[in-house]
Amino acid sequence: MVEDYSARSVFVINIDDLICRSILGFTIEKFKLLKLLDFSIAPLDYIPREVGKLCFLKSLNLRNTKVKMLPKSIGKLHNLHLVNTHIHNLPIEINKLRNLRHLLVFHHDHATGYGYGAFRGLRTHEGIGHFVELQTLTNVEAYHHHGFSLVKELETMSQLRWLCI
Repeated sequence: MVEDYSARSVFVINIDDLICRSILGFTIEKFKLLKLLDFSIAPLDYIPREVGKLCFLKSLNLRNTKVKMLPKSIGKLHNLHLVNTHIHNLPIEINKLRNLRHLLVFHHDHATGYGYGAFRGLRTHEGIGHFVELQTLTNVEAYHHHGFSLVKELETMSQLRWLCI
C-alpha cells in the first residue's frame, strides 16, 4: 500500500472496483497536498466526505463515473478551480467555492438514447452569482423558480467566457 502521501496528483483510470473503494475509504484524506484528483473512467459510485479535507485540491474530475452526488464537504475546498462531473444536482455548498473557475457538467441518460430528454443540465441554486472567478459554465438549466433567476445571477460573473445553457 502507499507509504508516501506527498503526491500532488492522483489519476485513477480503469482499475478494479475494490481497489478504487480502498483508495477512497482508507487513504484519500492522507493526501493532504493533493491538487488534482482525477477519477475519470473509474468504477466509482460515491465520493467520501473526507474529500473536504483536501484543502489544496484545485481539480476534481468525476467524468464518466457513476457518482450521483457530491458530499456537502465539497464546500470546504476553497482552492478548487475545476469541477468536471455529470451530476446534475450539486449540493448548495458548492456556492461557497469563490475561486471556482470551471464548472463542467454533462449528463447523458444512455437508456433514453439521444432524443429529447436524454441530456440534462446542471440545476443551479440561488447564489451561483458568487462565483466571481467562474470562466466556464457548461450545460446549465435556465429556469425561474421561486424568484431565483439564473440570468440575474449571471450578471455578476464578469470573468465568464464560456456559457452553455
